[in-house]
Amino acid sequence: MPWVRREAYRSCMWQQVRGAIAEVHRRSLWRVLGIYLAAGWGAYQIVKEISEFGDMPTWIPTFAIVVIILGLPIVLGMAVVREPSKTEIKPEQSEEPLGPTTWGMGTSALVVTVIVLSVVGGVTLVSVTGLGRSVLERVASESPVESVESMGNLSINSDPVGASVRIQPLTDSGMIDDSSPIELGVTPTDTATLPSGRYLVQVGMDRWNTASFLVSVAPNSVSTSETTLVADGPVTSGMVFVPAGSAVTAEEMVAVPDFYIDEREVTNQDFLRFVGDDGYTRGEFWPDSVLMGGTVASRAEFLSGLVDSSGLPGPRDWSGGVFPSGMGDHPVTRVNWYEAQAYARWAGKRLPTASEWWRAALGTPGEGSLQERLLDETIRGNFSNEMLEPAGNRETAVSPWGAHDMAGNALEWSATETNSTLIQVMGGSWREPSYKFDPTWVEGRPASFQAETLGFRCALSVRGG
Repeated sequence: MPWVRREAYRSCMWQQVRGAIAEVHRRSLWRVLGIYLAAGWGAYQIVKEISEFGDMPTWIPTFAIVVIILGLPIVLGMAVVREPSKTEIKPEQSEEPLGPTTWGMGTSALVVTVIVLSVVGGVTLVSVTGLGRSVLERVASESPVESVESMGNLSINSDPVGASVRIQPLTDSGMIDDSSPIELGVTPTDTATLPSGRYLVQVGMDRWNTASFLVSVAPNSVSTSETTLVADGPVTSGMVFVPAGSAVTAEEMVAVPDFYIDEREVTNQDFLRFVGDDGYTRGEFWPDSVLMGGTVASRAEFLSGLVDSSGLPGPRDWSGGVFPSGMGDHPVTRVNWYEAQAYARWAGKRLPTASEWWRAALGTPGEGSLQERLLDETIRGNFSNEMLEPAGNRETAVSPWGAHDMAGNALEWSATETNSTLIQVMGGSWREPSYKFDPTWVEGRPASFQAETLGFRCALSVRGG
């Protein structure tokens, strides 16, 4: 009868469904699926982290997901197909038959292993071909461990001892690294082990001027440096010590006794104190007469022309007896040689000779070639620029003895005559090319000359005068 056949058919279908469910459970496919998905998710996270850290293409994590999805039916199929027959001989060393669970687990482990090895192999491949170079560079730059071959040693001493020492590393471009300063303790410091490179050193203590200078730490060697501090007195405040030694000049090597020189160029604020103390009207600071244009002018006649734009005594670019707003910490300019001499006498100092100036600027001859030292100074100086900068604005534009802005910023008067009518000027200016910072490049200006690029700094013999 028809209804009997229908019931038989339904019973058969139900038995097949129940058999399929039982077969799924028997083969532990759920367990295989769970293992594969868990391992696949872990592999995906590894790929994602490597991709983000190494700035690799954004499609790589998506590609990993596709690989994991495509591998799923392969794993499940292998678990279903690989079923030992009832006649299969049981291995002697195995206590249980090789069932689908065991096979599925092994398959999942195999696939996950292939994925992980593919990831590692892929990262290695792209690093070799250049696509992963950023990963390697980042690891190298962020690693706190320095190679032993790149380390050197540094010790600092001072006279007097007991000064605190702070150093800051310089970048390859000669700028101060943004990392925190390193405190080395007090002089004489213990030998510190540091990454090789250049450092800005600052040595200071109460009632003494802070000395700033650059040192180089070479790999596998000990670098030592010693500085003589200058007392922060009424005259010597803001000065650095230059020890006796040789100086390179345009004509010959010259022996120079030890002396002091201003750490920075004389600023507008400094010069204002001279003006306010009647510096332009006190005869002891000025010569009795001056040779101007081939004629002799009296002191009164000469001083009558040294006025600012409002007619008051002062540099030519001042007005109302004061400097332009915001320029107090900039080097004073538009002063002639007589004005620079008068200020130096008022301050109890003098202008440096050309040999002293170059001794302060370049250090001891023989410590590297002249061209190397000139290049080293000029790359940090203010040359070929749009404007004059505040005195000492560039912390790394410092000479071996700690004098700032010897290279560039403001051209500077000296006490040395090039001939009977010209006074030597040195250092180059913010408006000029850097090749003018060279002791073999001799420039002279008339003593009455003044310009917006020309300023000065003072010197002092160690025994006064």
